[in-house]
Parts: sequence; C-alpha cells; structure tokens
Amino acid sequence: MARQDVPRNPWGDALKAAIDERRQAEEAFQWADTEYLDYHVYRLLAAEEKISLILRQARAAYGIGQPAAILPAATPDPTEPNGESFPTSVGDAHPPSD
Repeated sequence: MARQDVPRNPWGDALKAAIDERRQAEEAFQWADTEYLDYHVYRLLAAEEKISLILRQARAAYGIGQPAAILPAATPDPTEPNGESFPTSVGDAHPPSD
C-alpha cells in the first residue's frame, strides 16, 4: 500500500501544533515579567482550551462519546436505624421540627 493510500488523521497535525503552542506559552510564562503575567496566563489557558477543542472534535468525528459522568452518591436509605429520616421525594422534604 502506498503512503498516499493510508487514511490520514486530520487532527494529528492540529493537535501537534496546539501542544507545541501550549509548550511555548508555558515557557514564555516562566520567563515573563510580572507586568505581563495576566497576558501569559490567558495565553496558556487559551492554548489548553485549543487542545481540548481539537480532542472534542476528534472524539465526535470518530463517534467516541464523552467520558462517563461521575454518578451521584447513593442517597441514604430512609429506613436506616440511625434515627434520621431522609426525604424520598420533593414533597417529603420539610424542615426538622424543634
């Protein structure tokens, strides 16, 4: 198979350039004069966001979903013997009586 027949990853070059841009921004930040720190922080954050954008586009193009969301913590069982009761629905929620 000839080299030109191999499908090319269109995000590879963009990702490499964005990573290099981030590296340059970090290096510039390390050597920046205090008067220009805000600019260099912004530049660094923009370079990181650019990397994230390229990765999101590549994932979407290849049908790879977002990472699994963190599941909410399990709610305590309202029948627990610790003496506390927890609302099981919005209608059950009332302030504790004193």
